[in-house]
Amino acid sequence: MSNPIDKIIILLEQPLDKRLFNIIGVETLICNGFDVEIWDLTPFFHKEFIERIVLDGQVVFEGYKKFDNRHDIVQSLSKISSNSIVNSFISYQFHTYFIYHLLSKNNIKYCVLQMISFPNPPTIPQGASIAVFMSFIKKVISLKPKHAFFGLCDKLLLKYYYLGGIRPADIALMSGERSLEIVRDPISAKTHTIWGHAWDYDLYIKERNNPIIPDPSLGIFLDEYYPLHTDLDYLGISSPIGAEEYYAKLCTFFNHLEKSYNVRIVIAAHPRSNYSQYKDYFGGRPIIKGQTARLVHESAFVLAHDSTSINFAILFRKPIIFITMDKIQKCDDGRLTTAVSIESMAHALKKAPINIDTMNEFDWLKELQVDMQSYLNYQNDIIKKAGTPEIPFWEIYVQSIRQIYT
Repeated sequence: MSNPIDKIIILLEQPLDKRLFNIIGVETLICNGFDVEIWDLTPFFHKEFIERIVLDGQVVFEGYKKFDNRHDIVQSLSKISSNSIVNSFISYQFHTYFIYHLLSKNNIKYCVLQMISFPNPPTIPQGASIAVFMSFIKKVISLKPKHAFFGLCDKLLLKYYYLGGIRPADIALMSGERSLEIVRDPISAKTHTIWGHAWDYDLYIKERNNPIIPDPSLGIFLDEYYPLHTDLDYLGISSPIGAEEYYAKLCTFFNHLEKSYNVRIVIAAHPRSNYSQYKDYFGGRPIIKGQTARLVHESAFVLAHDSTSINFAILFRKPIIFITMDKIQKCDDGRLTTAVSIESMAHALKKAPINIDTMNEFDWLKELQVDMQSYLNYQNDIIKKAGTPEIPFWEIYVQSIRQIYT
């Protein structure tokens, strides 16, 4: 019999803001009687990155601790009690290996995320193998030696984690059914699986019963802050297209839709965007932040690159028009996979991305169709496995923890 869990320690490697605070379930955990601490290791892992990230609202939380040196991390991890569990939002990689080694060495219970975000890439057409192989080689060559080296180390550390003294995770959090196909962290047959859902599903639960009549002329663009996103800094790469060019192309396309089909486009701003510090990149169109679920619910259709917020469109059964550009499609940096993700999402929903640089007229009515079976499959595979509880994610977690550790 295991010791009951009364304390939950959450490990992060990105700064805490309002959105992240809600995602990691702190209020639900506290309301259910758990002592909660948040350990932010961003100052240690990403000193050069932390000052540039845009926060989605400040959060004051008594149990929030920052760590900027290895010694303090090691000392704190060594003091974790047996009635605690660590929820790790830190990926298992070469640079974070020592965290998982300490968790294992000290026999600390820990939980990892195995939640899937993207469908598989489409099957390579017969006869395209040479072109695809050459594209792969080109991307590999584009990687700096250190990135290629650490990428290889990450794969080896994951495959042979047990040789490095790593104990498999006690719990893995899952979303869609295909979460079983991915392995990002040390897990084994002994790892308990908790079937929850994508974070977006919690917002969907809150929004779905609102008495909304969709506006047949409203289209929502799921903004990704693409050329300006601080994740590019985190990856150490540059956007394949500059902001001026990128937003000009978007506006030209939006103008075309609005003029040709009598619609209006509203921007669902990315949570980490900060458009107030720039000129009007969207040509006077409304830019609304923090209301993506409601906006999609109200809309007639959605425009997107590869934003995981298409989950809302799928759940509300809204048509999705996938868009791309030449410079996105031709990006050679092997670490920037936007083009592949766009293709994967579109293919899974029986769609083809529209390249707004080279498009001619397209079948507007066809774009507004929804392949219902594809949407249902995507929901089950990626967002929420059929038959799992229709309650908030962290309520599922709490119930499961109490069943496992009693």
